[in-house]
Amino acid sequence: MSSQIRNISRLNQQELDNNIPISASWHQDFRDTAYIFFGGLPFDITEGDILIIFSQYGVPVHMKLVRDKETGKSRGFGWLKYEDQRSTILAVDNLNGAKILGRMIKVDHAYYEDKDHDEEYEEMLNEELKNDFADKDEVEAEKKTETIQKDDEFTDPLLLMNNKTDHDKRDKERKHRSRDHDKDRHRSRRDSKHRGRDDKHRSRDSREHRSRSHRHRDDYRDRDDRKLVSSPEK
Repeated sequence: MSSQIRNISRLNQQELDNNIPISASWHQDFRDTAYIFFGGLPFDITEGDILIIFSQYGVPVHMKLVRDKETGKSRGFGWLKYEDQRSTILAVDNLNGAKILGRMIKVDHAYYEDKDHDEEYEEMLNEELKNDFADKDEVEAEKKTETIQKDDEFTDPLLLMNNKTDHDKRDKERKHRSRDHDKDRHRSRRDSKHRGRDDKHRSRDSREHRSRSHRHRDDYRDRDDRKLVSSPEK
């Protein structure tokens, strides 16, 4: 197994030294499988420990740790499937050749087919997966809570006071702008009423002026007619 570990490590190092793109990497030969093989683990490592180790590089959705059928003890190797196939590349690159409790482990791409399906083992594994994901969610929630508490604890009181003062100033400015806007709207409405009244007065004055003009014109016309009637014939 040690020679296989060295071969994988050598391939990874060659690609790193030559800046080989992922599209031309040897990993692409296994782009149709999301399984990896792991071997060389200490025998007292459990499924939960394996999930913790390999979940650093993706979300595990299935795992098979091979155990002795008679004793039930771990034989130190098995298969694990990731939700995203690209996680297998990260796991192989980072965990192959790593040491766990003093033992060097092998991690490589693999194809897996469950030949001897064990329902009891699958139920136990699914329960372990659920517990692992639940633990992660709780840890993340605790981290967020601690971060918020630390931020509140170490925030400069003067900075908090300045932030509050700035917030109050912005509120006052918004209130003043709103009040000024209401005044402008009221002034515009009042001016509009005055303009309407002025238009009415001008219209009425214009009508009265035209009426007076018509009356004067009719008076002149009547006067001329009376002169013509009263003048003697020569």
